[in-house]
Amino acid sequence: MLKATVCTGLILAAGAEAAALGPGDEYNGVKLKRNKDSAAIELPVEVTVDEANIIKPWSSLMLGYNHNWMNSNKVITDQKEPKSLKLAEDYLKAVKGAKLPLNRMSGTCSQLFSWKKAIGPYDKREPMKLASWVKQGEISRAGVVEWIQSCLLVDPNAKFIFTVNMRHDTAQDAADLAEFLTGDPAENPGGGFNWAALRVKYGLKGPVKIQTWELGNELDWGSDEEQFSLEQYIDKCREIIDAIKKVQPDASFAPHAVTAPWSGKCKLPGGWRSWHNEVLKKLGKDIDYIAFHPYYHGLKIPGLERNYISKLSADIKKVTGSDRIKIFISEHAKWPPRWKDKPWRASWYQTHALVGCLDTAEFISRMSNRKDVTMMTYHCFTGGPWNAILRDKNTGEIYTTGIFDMFNLLCNSGGKNIVKSSVKGDRAVVNKDDLTFTVTAITTDDGLILILNNREPVSKRKMSCRFKGKYTLVQSETLSAPDLHSYDTLKRKPIKTVTKKYSDGKPLESYTVPAKSLVILHLKKI
Repeated sequence: MLKATVCTGLILAAGAEAAALGPGDEYNGVKLKRNKDSAAIELPVEVTVDEANIIKPWSSLMLGYNHNWMNSNKVITDQKEPKSLKLAEDYLKAVKGAKLPLNRMSGTCSQLFSWKKAIGPYDKREPMKLASWVKQGEISRAGVVEWIQSCLLVDPNAKFIFTVNMRHDTAQDAADLAEFLTGDPAENPGGGFNWAALRVKYGLKGPVKIQTWELGNELDWGSDEEQFSLEQYIDKCREIIDAIKKVQPDASFAPHAVTAPWSGKCKLPGGWRSWHNEVLKKLGKDIDYIAFHPYYHGLKIPGLERNYISKLSADIKKVTGSDRIKIFISEHAKWPPRWKDKPWRASWYQTHALVGCLDTAEFISRMSNRKDVTMMTYHCFTGGPWNAILRDKNTGEIYTTGIFDMFNLLCNSGGKNIVKSSVKGDRAVVNKDDLTFTVTAITTDDGLILILNNREPVSKRKMSCRFKGKYTLVQSETLSAPDLHSYDTLKRKPIKTVTKKYSDGKPLESYTVPAKSLVILHLKKI
């Protein structure tokens, strides 16, 4: 979603920029406390890893991206030819070799984008207004086929989340979309028009790997006229589930939980949990995920876990009797602060500055250590102000940000299983709101990977290590920058990853994690 809210480091102002609730009003009136940074030069920590205690398999599906129909038009398509459907060569060059494991079309515009208006030749497409503030609709050159191709040409193993337009498309439109993306042209599962054959004609030969169908985006949010009631939402979900299953029997579905429960704006008699509890009761047998949208720093990550994610997980077990249904974090990112007497735009750089990279790495680390969260998509690959990729305002040239580099680093630091790790030390207790140091431990075929995130601006971490086995350090990768507020531009790349090799063969017993850094340690078993 495209945000436009009011936020400071200490208190989120109550005055909204729009009279009605909309994108960007999720934190109106919420008091946000900011911890003081440590002044210590060194903060010792003790890390213990239990390699036999498996939390869950490591999965790159935890490292997905959101995309955005409106911004993709400006990024992935040829900008020199305004009626061309060709993908931009500068885009493909900029992201060459990147990992795009999971890709979701996100945000408010997902509920304004009608897919049938954005397939086929340019002159056959229909203009659409993809935001309320847009004066005139435009033709989406970044349509369904172009978006999917823009991912597959970068990462042939890419999987996709399609957020169904529940405001304007019908259940039959959703079924036709399922056939278009996943169907076999030889079978024509929906009967009538052969949508799968049309997909092949337009350039997508094989079926698209749809990980799940997300049922709308934040439909409980917005103006009173825009909001779905709980009953209306469940009824519409049921229609779409039944329609898609007729053409894709093994389809997976993810309805959403309440938007921004911390806002206190949920009007249900039983509070914010009533929404997902009723969804679970009515749809539980036919869904695989509940989608949720937490933003952080802003709100502290331990508080988000304690007050919302853990309660959502507990309700899934209580209502359905099992933990089969998992949590899909389909939007997450750093929430930029709003300073007094300055436009909100002034702080947007923080989302992809080093501070935003480390805030996001902390969230990924914590969710990786939870069994109940199995998929996540970061907001947003092409959408601001969180961008992993941008076009320069003056030149139109593409460049990537520190977020892009961080996600590639984490995608290339995978293994077999995420295993139990515990940390002792100041500002390292995972259920306390002063948390600034996190650990993720991942087993590999011949050792371990430790992902260490230190958000402290000046305090390094002298880490002592305890393992069941013995391991030697063979490589470290450190992502950092001169300052927490350093951010990449077209001409400057202060956020860098430094790789170092080791060959002494000695067992790892300690390691010093620099301040303001994300460190990946590759360990080989002795």
